[in-house]
Amino acid sequence: MASDGLSPSKHQGVFKELVTFNALSGQIRENIDNQSDMATKQVCHRILSGKVVKKYKSVSLLSSKVNVSRQTVSRYVDCTKPLKPVKFAKLSQASLQLKQQVREYFLRYDNSRMMPGKGDYVMLDGNKVQKKVLNDYVYNIHSKFCAENPHVKVALSSFYKCRPLHCSLTKFCDRRTCLCQRHQNMALKLSSLKKLGLNIVSTSPDRFAEQTTDEQLNELLGGLECTTVKLAKWVHRNDGEDQQRTVLVEVEMPLEEFITEVKSEMKEFRGHVKRIKEQYSALKHIKGNLKEGEVLIQMDFAESYNCTAREAVQNAYFAEPKVSLHPTVVYHNSQHYSYVFVSDSQAHNAQAVLVIISKLMPIIKNEIVNNLKHVIYFTDSPTSQYRNCSIFNAVVNHRQMFGCDAHWNYFEAGHGKGPCDGIGGTAKRLADQSVRSHGTLIHNAETFHAWAGSSNQKIKYVLYSGQEVSDMKASLDADPALTVPGTMTVHSVKPSGTPGMVSGGTSCYSDTCICGENTRCDGWSDHPVSLIYPTQQWIAFQVEDEVCLGQVQKQEGAILHVKCVQLSEGSELYNWSDGDCMKIQRQTVLCKIAKPTFLKRRNGFRFTVTTLNKVDKIVNK
Repeated sequence: MASDGLSPSKHQGVFKELVTFNALSGQIRENIDNQSDMATKQVCHRILSGKVVKKYKSVSLLSSKVNVSRQTVSRYVDCTKPLKPVKFAKLSQASLQLKQQVREYFLRYDNSRMMPGKGDYVMLDGNKVQKKVLNDYVYNIHSKFCAENPHVKVALSSFYKCRPLHCSLTKFCDRRTCLCQRHQNMALKLSSLKKLGLNIVSTSPDRFAEQTTDEQLNELLGGLECTTVKLAKWVHRNDGEDQQRTVLVEVEMPLEEFITEVKSEMKEFRGHVKRIKEQYSALKHIKGNLKEGEVLIQMDFAESYNCTAREAVQNAYFAEPKVSLHPTVVYHNSQHYSYVFVSDSQAHNAQAVLVIISKLMPIIKNEIVNNLKHVIYFTDSPTSQYRNCSIFNAVVNHRQMFGCDAHWNYFEAGHGKGPCDGIGGTAKRLADQSVRSHGTLIHNAETFHAWAGSSNQKIKYVLYSGQEVSDMKASLDADPALTVPGTMTVHSVKPSGTPGMVSGGTSCYSDTCICGENTRCDGWSDHPVSLIYPTQQWIAFQVEDEVCLGQVQKQEGAILHVKCVQLSEGSELYNWSDGDCMKIQRQTVLCKIAKPTFLKRRNGFRFTVTTLNKVDKIVNK
């Protein structure tokens, strides 16, 4: 102040004015923050606005001091008008119901999908909510809503305002949000057509396929005048280590080849979109029409959790152990129950899935529904996990294995995201938060399960081991063979009246098909179980009330010639029975079993504990 020419007598006055300004701005900020009513806050905002603040260029300083946006502070207010709170019109009950209906429509699984990452969340009212991404543009979702609800009138602007805050907008041709390779490649082709100067109706693949006929597509492609076309596409390529990876490449192809590829992919894409809608429609129908003794199970493998410590040495960073997570949601009587199965085993295959089901079934029977009669599965469709012969065999023998019938449904490839992804992301985020905030030590599946059991969550965690997966694999090797031609096109399987199953291109829950044993509509294919037992195949069969083990010597129609073994007295080993082969009927066979180990020194056969437990379980049921 001395350098500015102010005398010492004026220093005190300047200091007092600065203190008064800081005290006043702090008090105004506190008063505004303490107000919960928006109308009262508006009165405070209008007091701050005006010509004087603008004249002395104090907008930025004042806005930072009172924590109010610059637009609010710089807004002009006519000082001749009284400062009255603005009254907001209350929404009618019908408007509130419409808003809730639109919000639920945005959150529907065929319109948005849950992000699986532990960092994919937004803060809403102080709580972390898992983020979702729309599957299409808001304009197209609005058109779809109006088509499904013709009696409801809602403008696009009002529809847009009802979008939940944790639902992010989609962006086609974006690698992070578009997870379907068919949609991605079609969007890239539409972008190429637009760059070539063609007037296409939309860059959204779904809307383009819906509004463009084959004749219009031929006419559109006929307008191309170039000789070659450059475009990007997602393709599968070997990385040199006998592993296929999906990569984005730039290609240049002749015009005729490009036109042929676009026409071919558009035909496949229309069928792809149709199956997506039918599978989600079936899921919606099942949730709203579950019968007594019936449950719906939706499950999927999540990205493995990387075990980290709050303070770790360098070598530990490059060798972080992983924990497999398999979120599962069970629906029954308009309620849902969330589970996460954890394991150190990184085997994401059919054997692990069946181990998980074997642990889930007793939980459902004890905690959810006592008289469980029928289970409906809905999963994604990777052939390594859910859509394979091992799962098909489990569907056929579900009553024998778990005491109830089953119907397995598959989402269209690339469109199986659902609540399981949100549960997996939440579980990993809470574990990381516990490690960072409380120093929780999580270094394997057991410690992860121990932390989860003490964290007071609504999600229940179940532990399974890699040894159980190995035992299940040995047990599956002895099951009857069931091959299904065209497995990649199967989206629904259920047992048939004869030994075997039926498969369909899409799920059907009409009056003739829903949970039917022998009734079904058109579109299903029969797949009988092979009842031919090869020579030297070990089996378990029942004669009157006695269970026997033996080896098939030959088969004559429905008659099997079996050489039996019997348990040695005072030993755990089995020896060949005296006498000739036993002739048995094929229907007396309980199951195929794994080949026993022959011990030369002790001159006997030893069956594994898994094999004997399998036979006991079948006999008890």
